[in-house]
Amino acid sequence: MVKHVSSQVHRVKIHCPICLSSYLNVEEGRNILPKKVFDLWGKLLCEAGIPEADKFYCPFKDCSAFMIDDGDHNSRKLARKFMCPHCDRMFCAQCKVAWHHGIKCKEFQSRNKDRMEKEDVMLMGLAKKKSCQRCPFDMFSFALEG
Repeated sequence: MVKHVSSQVHRVKIHCPICLSSYLNVEEGRNILPKKVFDLWGKLLCEAGIPEADKFYCPFKDCSAFMIDDGDHNSRKLARKFMCPHCDRMFCAQCKVAWHHGIKCKEFQSRNKDRMEKEDVMLMGLAKKKSCQRCPFDMFSFALEG
C-alpha cells in the first residue's frame, strides 16, 4: 500500500488498489504511510481545492513554495513586489521572477522575450495558459522512495 500511494500521490485522488472503484481516504493512510508521503499527499489535496487563478509559487528553484494570491486580480497589471515567507527573497508577483528593481513589468517581459528562443517563448506561453508549475517532485523526491 505504501508503494502504491507513494507512486500515485501526484494524482491527489488515489484509487484503491484492491477494488479500483473507490478512492483512498488520506486519513486512512496516516498510520501506515511514512510521514513525508502522508504530508505531501495532504498538501497536494489542499492545493487541489484552490482555484488555479489564485495559486502561485515562489520563482526561486530552491524554494518553489506554494502561495495563494488573495489580492485584487485587477492589480496583476502592476508590478507587485512580494517577499516569499519561506525563503525571504523578493520577487515580482506579476512576472513570477526575482524582483526586477527599476524596470516595469511590461519592459522586463519584452526584454526577456527578445532574448529567449522562439520555442522557449511558445513553451512559456503554453505553461502560463494552462497554469502549469514546476513538478512538486523536484522538491519532494522522497515520495517515490519505497
